[in-house]
Formats: sequence, C-alpha cells, structure tokens
Amino acid sequence: MIILILSDSIISKSKGVAMNNELGETIKNTRTSQHLSQKELSQDICSQPMLSSIEHGKYMPNAKLLILLCERLNISIAEISLSTNYHISNNQELNNQLSTLCNNHHYQQLLDFLNNDDTLDLINSDLQTQAYYYYLGIAQIQTGADHNKVLNSFKLSLSSHENSTDSNTLTRLTHAAIAVIKSIIHQPNSVDKEIMLATNKIETINYTENLNIIPYLSACAAAKSSNWTIAAHWINFGITFTTAHNSHYMLANYYFLLAHVSEATDEQNIKIEYEQRSQIFADLFNEKVFKQF
Repeated sequence: MIILILSDSIISKSKGVAMNNELGETIKNTRTSQHLSQKELSQDICSQPMLSSIEHGKYMPNAKLLILLCERLNISIAEISLSTNYHISNNQELNNQLSTLCNNHHYQQLLDFLNNDDTLDLINSDLQTQAYYYYLGIAQIQTGADHNKVLNSFKLSLSSHENSTDSNTLTRLTHAAIAVIKSIIHQPNSVDKEIMLATNKIETINYTENLNIIPYLSACAAAKSSNWTIAAHWINFGITFTTAHNSHYMLANYYFLLAHVSEATDEQNIKIEYEQRSQIFADLFNEKVFKQF
C-alpha cells in the first residue's frame, strides 16, 4: 500500500496530528453543510462513535471506509466545481446561468447553452473567449465527446490567451485538464509536459482557490496512467498547498482520491520501495512511520 496512513486501524498518537484533524474537519464540514447527522452519515458504514473519532482526528480511516464515507457525502473524483466561475460575457444573467449549470453538473444543458448562438453573440473579449472554450471542453468531456474534439476546445482556450505574458489560473487549469485527457488516450510524455505547464512555479503566483484544483488534476492524470508514486506526490502537494493558504476547498476530493490510490495499489499488490513509502507518509502526514505492515 502506497499510503500507509490508510492501513487498517492505525490510530494517530504522535504530536503531528494536524493532518488527521484536517481530514476529520473536512468530513465534518462536508457532513454539516449537507445537514446530515453523524448517525445518518455512519449508518451501515461504521459506528457513530468511530465517525466521531474520525471527525475529531483521533482515528484515521482505512481506504475502504474513507471511500464509503465520501460516496455517502456525494464527493466525486470526476465531477468538481470551480471555487469561482469565470465570466464568458459582460451579461451577468448569462454568467449566472453558466455558474448554475456548472455547479449542478448539468453538462448536457451546459453544452447546449454554450452552443447557442445567443450565448456566442455575447462574448466580448479574449479572456471571455478563453473561458468559453474551457467550459466547452469540460461540457464535451462530461457528455462523452470524442477526445480530439475536447482537446481542440482546450487548445482554442489556450490560443485565446497566447499573447499574454502571464500564465493565468485558467490557463493552468486548461493544461491540467489536457493532462487528464492525454492520460486517457495513453500519451505519457504529453501528460508530463502538460502537468509541468500547469504547475510550474504555482506557489509564486497570486493565489486564488481555483489553483487548488491544479495539483488534484495532476494527481488524477498520474493515477489514470497507474503512476501511483507521482499521483501520491501531487496529492501530498495539493493538500499542503491548500492548507498553507488556509483553504478547505478541494480537500475532501483530495482525501477521496488518496483513498482510491491507496486501494488501487493494495488491490494490484504493487510494491513500492520502503524508503519511498516512508517519505510519502512522512511528507503527507508529518508523522513518524508506522512500521508494522
């Protein structure tokens, strides 16, 4: 198992419990935002006292338990929403409609909306064009469009911003999305290139919460290529990056992906060098390695 913290029945007792608390708080915040009681969330999954221990950072769930909790909370690996949506027009009503469709994951309606001539007529600037083609690519991939068609939309998004000297957040998001597509169509060299373009010097640019998505998509691209060590690296980076900015946005998705990576490596009986696993464990959770495995 690549992420040892998700091994069965590991109780965190070291002083480095901050990450345990972060996971517990993430589950609790997501649960309360959906107006679920501990009893409702834990029903047929685990005992209520165990869920309470998880939420208070006293117990780290194993991969299967974490996956079940995340699924009950409707946390998705494939469907995520931007923290703040981008404008495709000066018409605020149009932008609001876009945000509603995106946040509710109504992708076919979003695709129809974006292909409507009335929508196209209200795009006024290069940045709005960039956003338009990004959303078009997202709507296409989520509705099963040909991957080359999706890539073309993302490339049009990038070309709308190509004369700018800065790499804005949306440009990075697009490169990260392309990395995921490239991993699906088995182009590993292109995956590495797009991840580099998405993440290069990400710590040095002006922070927005949408940046939290970029390491997540990088991890997804690596995971789809079964590159579990790289996936774990980007999950580690993403959690650290997010919490360093006092943000909780995307943390639940990171932990859910972490559980899937852990379970996949366990099921495939993948053996990672002990030193690599130990370092991943130490970096991710800031704790001493639990050596009984």
